[in-house]
Amino acid sequence: MKISEVTSTTQPTVRQLLKKYFNIKGLISIEEDNLVNVMGTVETKDGVSLDKLPVNFNKVSKSCWFGRAGLTTCEGFPKIVDGGMSCYGNKLTTLKGCTKSICNDFNCNNNQLASLEGGPEYVGGNFSCSRNNLTSLVGGPTTVKGDYYCCYNPLTSLEGLPSDGSVETLIITYSPNLPLMRALAVNNIRFYSGDTTSNKIRDVLNKYAGQGKAGMMKCSSELLTLGKELGLDLRQNARW
Repeated sequence: MKISEVTSTTQPTVRQLLKKYFNIKGLISIEEDNLVNVMGTVETKDGVSLDKLPVNFNKVSKSCWFGRAGLTTCEGFPKIVDGGMSCYGNKLTTLKGCTKSICNDFNCNNNQLASLEGGPEYVGGNFSCSRNNLTSLVGGPTTVKGDYYCCYNPLTSLEGLPSDGSVETLIITYSPNLPLMRALAVNNIRFYSGDTTSNKIRDVLNKYAGQGKAGMMKCSSELLTLGKELGLDLRQNARW
């Protein structure tokens, strides 16, 4: 029987589903509308294969791990997570239905996301969206209190990157075709597996990191000068 065929709304059935598909450490309470609260941690069991979560969570007081479970939708994800959350390694094409506020880290790496629309708006730790199909960061969180990982995406723009100065380090894969001036909104920039040339570009960016548009003109000028020294066309990198 597929999860989508489960229609019972009784609390005993919800508890059976929790026991079958999840490892839960903590106290469970089920509301009248069958929303599940967990005072503790929740993780999907190893080897399960779910199109979607078989129950609807309301609040989890610690962390959630819904990784590598075959999920194609965020339906049923908690409304509130007071710890970290991971939906790593699923088949998600959208984050619609995902938790909006996460107090610690959030990881949606290794999915099939073409957009961050519908995902968390606030992340109190690191935000990781690497190895997806993202061409921009539009729809992503407006605040990230840790590092922002977006490596190995076919990015053509950094539009959507938080501009409030909350991001500590932006970790991206360097591309000569990627406009980089929006990265100046963060406090530090690092290229994943950078070589000597890209690291020189990184050093120029970090000279103006945290300055946003205020540092753009000076940073752009230095990048263009560096490009001439290296025999490279860095005009795309020097764009907003």
